[in-house]
Amino acid sequence: MCGIYGFNWHDATLASELARLLIHRGPDQGSWVELPDWTIGARRLCIIDRSGGNQPMASTDSDMVIVYNGEVYNYNDLRAELEVLGHKFVTKSDTEVVLHAYEAWGTRALPKLNGMFAFAVASPSRGEWFLARDPFGIKPLYYTTAKDRFAFSSEITPLMRLPWVRKFARPEFLEAFVSQGYIAEHEPLTFFLDVMKIPPGHFAMVREADVFVESYVPKSSIESRSWPETERGISGDEFANLAARVRDSLITSTRIRLQSEVPVGTCLSGGLDSSSIVCIINNLLKDLRAEAYSVGERQHVFSAVYENFDRDERPWIRAVAGATSVEGRQVYPLSAGLMQEVDQLVRSQEEPFHTPSVYAQWCVMRLAKESVTVVLDGQGGDEVFGGYETYIGSLLVDSLRNLKLSEAAIVAWNGRKALLNLFRNILSSSKTTKLARRIFGSSAGEGIGRRQLTQSTASRLQSDMEWELPLILRYADKNSMAFSVELRLPFLDTKLVALAAETSPRVRLRNGIAKALVRRAMTGIVPIQILRRTDKIGYDVPDSIWLKESAAEMSRRFSGPPWSDSAILGGKKLADVFKRKTRGRLSEAEARLFWRIFIAGVWLQAFDLSVPSRSELQDDVVRDGRWVELENA
Repeated sequence: MCGIYGFNWHDATLASELARLLIHRGPDQGSWVELPDWTIGARRLCIIDRSGGNQPMASTDSDMVIVYNGEVYNYNDLRAELEVLGHKFVTKSDTEVVLHAYEAWGTRALPKLNGMFAFAVASPSRGEWFLARDPFGIKPLYYTTAKDRFAFSSEITPLMRLPWVRKFARPEFLEAFVSQGYIAEHEPLTFFLDVMKIPPGHFAMVREADVFVESYVPKSSIESRSWPETERGISGDEFANLAARVRDSLITSTRIRLQSEVPVGTCLSGGLDSSSIVCIINNLLKDLRAEAYSVGERQHVFSAVYENFDRDERPWIRAVAGATSVEGRQVYPLSAGLMQEVDQLVRSQEEPFHTPSVYAQWCVMRLAKESVTVVLDGQGGDEVFGGYETYIGSLLVDSLRNLKLSEAAIVAWNGRKALLNLFRNILSSSKTTKLARRIFGSSAGEGIGRRQLTQSTASRLQSDMEWELPLILRYADKNSMAFSVELRLPFLDTKLVALAAETSPRVRLRNGIAKALVRRAMTGIVPIQILRRTDKIGYDVPDSIWLKESAAEMSRRFSGPPWSDSAILGGKKLADVFKRKTRGRLSEAEARLFWRIFIAGVWLQAFDLSVPSRSELQDDVVRDGRWVELENA
C-alpha cells in the first residue's frame, strides 16, 4: 500500500513536501524522480517483496515509470501470462506486473486486475500520463489542473499546497450534504472546488494539462436485465449448488488476500460478513494452508464495543470467538474521545462524513496497528449480496407489482423486522425534515431519508454499488491508512462480484431473507446464531446518546463561526434550535442531522475553507474552460 503523487514540472521542494504529507500511507520507503518535464513519486508501505518492490519503478522494456497504490491478488497468474509474451521481470512485486500489463495490453489490462488499485504511469516518449482506479473505488486518486499545470495525489491535502488550489468548499455539495445527507462519492467532483477525483472504474489520459476521463467498466441497465430464475423460481438443489459456488469463491477470495510478508489480522463486528471471513481464515489455519502463515498461530481479530448500548455486538463477537481459536481485542469508543479527536479524524477523512460511526472504525484501525499491518474486513457484502433492510422493502414491492401474492406474504413474514424498521425510519425522516426546515428554511430537508419506495430490488442494488459503496470505501481507506494499515476486502473480489451479478436479487434475498445466499453458503462454517441474525448493525454507534453527552461542547461551537455566520450550516438560529432539541427526546435521524452540521463545520475549520459567493464562482469557476458554470452543472 502506498501514497502516490506527481506533477508536470520540476520542483524538488514541492516533491519532498508531498512525500512528507503522504508518509502515513507509506512509512517504509519513499522516493521521487524527475523525468523530462515531470516529477513522479511514492511513499510505500511494504507488504509483498519488501526488499525489491521500491517505487517509483521504471520499466526494463520502455521509458515508462509507474507509481502504484494497492494490491493485485492475481499478479502471479498475470506474470506467467506476460512471461509467455516475452516480458522479463526483475522483482517479485505486483507493481512490476501492473506496469508490464499496461505495456502489453494498454487499457485492456484493467479488467484483468483482480484487486484494489490506483496507479499512474508516466510515458515521457508519448508525452502523456495514464491514471487508473479499481472498479469499486477501494483506493483513491485525486487531481487538479490550472492552465498548463497538472498534479495528482492519493490524498487531497497534498494538492492543497499548490498555489492555484483555492481554499473554497464546493457550495452545492456542502449544502446537499448538510440538509439531505447527500455525498456524491461516485462523481468526479469533490467537496473542494478545485480538486477532482478519478471515479471508481475509470482511467484518465493526461496530455500537458488536458485530462480525458473514461470508464472501463461496461455500463448496462440492470432494469433491462433478465434472470431466468426470476421468472421460473429456483429449486432447493439449484440454490444449494449456487451457494456452494459462492462459498468456494469467497474462500478463494479470502485465501489470496492473505498473501503478505507482514502480519495479517481481521476486523470482527459480529455480523455475517466479518464473521464469515474470520471463520474461513480459522479453517485455513486448521488446514495448515501456506497462505495462512501470515496470520500466525492464532488469528488476531479487532472489534469495537460499547457499554449501555442496545446495539452493542459483544454477544455475537463472543459467539464467533467461542467457535474459533481467535485472539480477540476490543476497543471502547467514547463520545469524549470523539470530541477530542474529531479535528484529526476530519483531516484524515478529508471530506465530510455522515455519522460518528466513522470514529468507531478509526479506533479499530488504531487498535489493529498495535498487532498487525494488514487487516481483512467485510465491507461490500451488503451491497453485493443484499444485506440492507431497504432491499426487503423493495423485494416486497416487486412481489406485489408482479401480483405474486403468496411470495409477497412470505417476504412480509420473514422480513417483518426489517419492514418494521423501515416504517420507523420513514416516521423518523418526517420528523427530521421538519427539524431541517426549522434550521435552514421552508425548502430544506426534502430529500432526507427519502428513497423511492417503488424502486425495484435490482435497481436499488445497482444504485448502492454505484453510490453507497464508494463512500463506505472512502471511510475505510482513510481510516486504515491514517494508521499505516492495509485493508483488504474479500467480498469485493471481481470474480465473486461477477457471480453475484449473474444471480437474481430474488435469489440473493430468497424468501425475504437478507443475504440468504451467503447464509446458505456459510452454513457449517459460521456459528448458527450468526446465520440466524436478522438485525443489521454495522459500525453503529449510539448517535443520540453521544450527541447529548457532547451537547455542551457542540453548543459552544455552534454559537460561533463557521456555524453562526453560515446559512448553509444553520446560521445564528442553529445554537438555539440545538439547545431546545437536546433537552428533550431526540431520534437517531435527528441526531444525525446535527452530527452532519457539526462535522461540516469542523471540516471547514480543519482545512481553513470558506464557501464562495456566487460572484466569486462567476468570476473564477470557468478558468480555462475546465469548470462549468454552476447553472449548467
